[in-house]
Amino acid sequence: MSQVPTTHHDHLLLADTPNAASWARRHTRDVLERWQTPSGLIDTVLLVVSELIGNAVRTRPARSSPNG
Repeated sequence: MSQVPTTHHDHLLLADTPNAASWARRHTRDVLERWQTPSGLIDTVLLVVSELIGNAVRTRPARSSPNG
C-alpha cells in the first residue's frame, strides 16, 4: 500500500511595509528548517519569497489619506 505524502501548512500575516520581505524570509526559513527541508531548496524558496513579497509591496495601490 502506498503512503500519502505528508502535508505541511503554516501562515504569516505581513504588514504592508518595506521590511515585509525580511520578515517573510525569516519566517519561511524557520518553518522550512523545522520541516527538515534540504538547505539548497531553502535557499531557492527564500529567493522566490523575496521576489513575491517585494513585488507585492512595490505594486500595492496607493493608500488614501485619512483626511481625504
